[in-house]
Amino acid sequence: MADWKRGIRKVLYPAYEARLVRRLPESLPRHVGVMLDGNRRWAKAVGRDTAHGHRAGAANIEPLLGWCDEIGIEVVTLWLLSTDNLNRPARELEPLLGIIADAVDSLADQRRWRLNPVGALDLLPAATAERLKAAAEATRDVEGMLVNVAVAYGGRREIADAVRSLLSSAAERGVSVAELAEEVDVDTISEHLYTKGQPDPDLVIRTSGEQRLGGFLLWQSEKSEFYFCDAYWPDFRRVDLECGLPQPSPPPAPRVPLTPAVPDGAEGGRGRVPVCHMLFTPRTRRVVSIRVGGGVRSQAPASGEARRTWRPDREHSRLHSTAGDPLRRERRRALPSSGVPVPPCELGPPRGVRASAREG
Repeated sequence: MADWKRGIRKVLYPAYEARLVRRLPESLPRHVGVMLDGNRRWAKAVGRDTAHGHRAGAANIEPLLGWCDEIGIEVVTLWLLSTDNLNRPARELEPLLGIIADAVDSLADQRRWRLNPVGALDLLPAATAERLKAAAEATRDVEGMLVNVAVAYGGRREIADAVRSLLSSAAERGVSVAELAEEVDVDTISEHLYTKGQPDPDLVIRTSGEQRLGGFLLWQSEKSEFYFCDAYWPDFRRVDLECGLPQPSPPPAPRVPLTPAVPDGAEGGRGRVPVCHMLFTPRTRRVVSIRVGGGVRSQAPASGEARRTWRPDREHSRLHSTAGDPLRRERRRALPSSGVPVPPCELGPPRGVRASAREG
């Protein structure tokens, strides 16, 4: 990257981050789950081997936890290794397990956060499982943020383990299958999950642009909001985290009566073609109205698929819809017609999309 670009980013990003922090809602997520995806593709993009990508991803874990801690998040779940990943070739899996164990040991040495390994640890090599358990024991009395380290984790495997634990507990209490069937409900199963006693995740983030869950927190994410970030995990930034956090509801778009265009032949008609502006909804950025001169013509076309051209008084004024040039959208700072600010995340490159599992 050119030096001048680095200089601009060094100046602008702190101000951008501060602006995002000011715009954070009062009600923040208590629990955030993060799928750290894209290490191998990042390594390929920079011309390095897979192990280098995993090391770069591990180096980004501590900054993420620091950002979450500063924001005030109570629980963070990091998915570092899935049960499917255990089927990777040994030449890749063995270095990856060592990188994960080293990263967890480094977090434990800082004693800033309480570590909690979750997953089918019995599927891991004994040495790796022991290091994860030792890190959890070393931070047991730490009063900081709780960090679930999901290694050898799979959503279906967690539910199966929860049912197995439930049956074992019932057998120890001498409860019959018929009696157990009467008392089992959602809360009963939740008490046997890896994350028992913790709040369900309010927000689940996945990096690398993949828009699927892959079984992450399958039971717990029933009502979670999802944020799929285009950046590979080693490139994930604080602004990406803050853009993924729920944004406050925007105010309704203002409407004012239409001031008609001055027709030809009327006094001052020629040479006074009205200036045309567009009005977006602050969140979706769909065109909802057009301002002509001092007024607004409501309910303008809002295709969102291509650029539109509107002709007041037979003159051209080009309107750009939501799917226009990303660089133009990135640089647009405020709406000239209403003064409504562009949503904070639109000031940076479009790096993610948001979805929700909430009903309605």
